[in-house]
Order: sequence, then C-alpha cells, then structure tokens
Amino acid sequence: MKIRSTTSIKSFARVYAEMTTRIYGKALLKNIQELDYLENYTFKGWISDKGCIAAIVNTALAFMDYRPGCIGFFEFENDPGASGQLINYAIEFLREKNCNYCIGPVNGDTWHKYRVTLAGPNGPVFMDNVNPDYYSAHFKANDFNCIADYVSLRIRRGHFEYDRLKRFRPKLEKQNISIRGFSSHDFEGDLKKIYSICVDSFKNNFLYTHVSFEDFRALYRGAESLIHPQYVLLAERNNIPVGFIFAIPNILYQQRKGLVIKTLAVSSDSAARGLGSYMTEMVHETAQQQGIEEIYHLLMLSSNVSTRIASRVSEVYRQYELYGKVI
Repeated sequence: MKIRSTTSIKSFARVYAEMTTRIYGKALLKNIQELDYLENYTFKGWISDKGCIAAIVNTALAFMDYRPGCIGFFEFENDPGASGQLINYAIEFLREKNCNYCIGPVNGDTWHKYRVTLAGPNGPVFMDNVNPDYYSAHFKANDFNCIADYVSLRIRRGHFEYDRLKRFRPKLEKQNISIRGFSSHDFEGDLKKIYSICVDSFKNNFLYTHVSFEDFRALYRGAESLIHPQYVLLAERNNIPVGFIFAIPNILYQQRKGLVIKTLAVSSDSAARGLGSYMTEMVHETAQQQGIEEIYHLLMLSSNVSTRIASRVSEVYRQYELYGKVI
C-alpha cells in the first residue's frame, strides 16, 4: 500500500475532498478554504489508496492530566489493516510532539466535525454526523476506548412540550429579557451576538477550546438562506445577548416535516437560568403550529442535564462515541 504524508493543509484538503466523494458520493468540503482554521494547529496528514487521516496538536485542548493530541479527518474504506497503519503513523507523530494521549476522531477541535456515529436502524438528519458503520470497529481494533458518548433524540408530535411558557414568562419580564428571531438583515451583527454567547456558555464544556470570530463565522458560511427566524431565536437582557437556539428544518426527509435543534446556548448570567428550556419550548410550540411532525435534538452529550430532561418525552434516535488511548 503506497502511503504519502503532507504538512500542506491545502494539499491534504484536496485529497480529503476526493476521498469523501468516493466514500459518501459527495465531498464533505465545499471548498478547501474550510480547513484554513487548521493553520492554528500543528498538522500532518497521511494518504493512501484506502483512506486518509491527520494528526493535529491543539495545545489549548485539555484532557485530564494528559498532553492530548488528536487524530482527525479519518475517512477509510473498510480495511482495518490499512486504517491501522495510518493510525500508527499519526500516533508516532503525536508522540514526537510530546503528546501522551490520543483522542479521535476530532478534526482539530469540537467546533468542527468529531465523534463516530454508531451503526443503527435510523439514517442521518440534516446537519448530523455521518460516517460508515464500520468506523467504530476500526478505532476499537487499535485499542481505543470510548471516553464520551452522545445521543440524538427524537420527539414525535403529541409529545412536544411547551406548558412552562406561561409560568416562566413573568420571570423573563422581571429580568428584562426579550426574545426575538434571528435578523437576516443583520446577519453579521446577530452572528457576533451568537458568538459571544457560545464562548461564554461553552467555556467549561468537555474538550472546549477557544475559537476566533473569523473561524466561527466560517462555520456559518452559506447558512443565510437556510435560517428561519421563527426557529433561530436570540435572547437579550438590557441589549446584551444571553441565549440563543438554532433550529433548522430537516431538509433530508421530504416525506415527513421535521425540525432539527442543532445548538442551544445560554450565558453564565444567573438571570438567564431556565432560559434554555423556555426557548426550547418556544420552538416546540412554533413547530406544533407549523405542522412539524418530529423534532430532533442533535448530538447531545449523554451526561448533560438537558439530555436527561429531554429524554422524558423523547426516544434515542442515533448514538455516537468519541475515543481515546494513552500513547
């Protein structure tokens, strides 16, 4: 098996686009500039006729008392021997960079694609994590263990919750919190407000690292036409952003009207306590009025309180794992 390595992100991006086209029928990159954020990290990629992988050192990434590095952009045909060989190359590179723990798959940070979707009966929804069913087995064959697990939940029509709206509304008024739809006329301005909420809300999250606004903006490139203001809500207190919810129609399934809740974030301001549940129920109520048949809460860490709360009225739709091992 012929293997070549590269430290050129643009060169790797072109091969990655070709490899994902072969595996998924379409490239996971719209343009190679989407990987420009990797310039912030130490990077090396490997490519073979069976697949590709990258080793990435993000010095801001913290995991227990280890010095972690990542393997990402893991895309392979179903050949564990081939993927294992490139995994070993990546791990050796991480050792050379003084890392003693490997986490994967993570494309550099958790703002970008990470986790493995496990095999199951249900297909992906819009903005879901996708990969062939055998990826989990490739990691386990190389002695990786699960270090975090995630779920996507589905709530069917008839189980949408919004009975707390009236009870919580007086608190909003008392705290001077207002909620409005995302402004398509001021996309950049509202995106900056969402960014400020994210960096505050997520700063204590598992594997969190900071992201610049420029890199955050790149995550939403091309999303303007997909945003429905009634499903993307922004909460402000005295004109300061304190929470938002990002939901979008599930355009992958035309047979059933579905809605995907991708991100929910609330600031550390104590006045915003309970705001996340309130905005979620606002979206549920709007979905009910719009004839939505099912709502998906996407890619939630299984241990999160919000996951346990949502599970009362939902069913597990898809499951995911993230892997790690001492190196």
